Amino acid sequence: MPESYAADPYANESYAADQYAADQYRSDQYNAAEGPGDQDYPGGYDESEDVPAAKATGRAGRNLPAAIGVGVLLGGVAVASLFLWRPAFLAVVAIAIGIGIWELVRAIRTTGVNPPLIPLVAGGALMTGLAWYGQADALTFGLLVTVLAAMVWRLADGVFGYSRDVTAATLVAVYVPFLAGFAALLASPADGDIRVLVTLAGVVLSDTGGYIAGGTAR
Repeated sequence: MPESYAADPYANESYAADQYAADQYRSDQYNAAEGPGDQDYPGGYDESEDVPAAKATGRAGRNLPAAIGVGVLLGGVAVASLFLWRPAFLAVVAIAIGIGIWELVRAIRTTGVNPPLIPLVAGGALMTGLAWYGQADALTFGLLVTVLAAMVWRLADGVFGYSRDVTAATLVAVYVPFLAGFAALLASPADGDIRVLVTLAGVVLSDTGGYIAGGTAR
């Protein structure tokens, strides 16, 4: 040990105090460089502050007021088209089918599968009209025409992945326009407005009952 430290018993304490002051100065400089935004969280980011925002989406993981508003709006459009001018309901169904096909094709394409969009949308509109004017047999014929058109359209892009893409296109054609075509089948008779209204009421009550039962069970 140097003689200065041996002669002064408080030298070690003085050195430790100076070292602490230097470390504190460097820490203050670092905090200043980080900016005022980080000083709001001196102990780190607190994830609990996000809890109120998460609760706004509800237990089902969705924005409940927005979901109710959209449902009421779409239901009002469908009911109004049924009771004011029933052929307008056909346009509502065709638009809904087109949007559903677009969303499903976009979701499928994220997996690398590429079903052709244009023939599916055109086939969806065709199936809606055939279901309205030609009933169930015409709807089935529209499905076959849509699948055939998708097969020919996809063939222009080559044979690589052809069977995979055509299979996906067939799934889309059955799942969206073919099943939605039954809404046109329900609405086409003379009492079609009542049939569709009862079906919509059953769907709404089932969904609402499932939401309430699932919420109370947790």
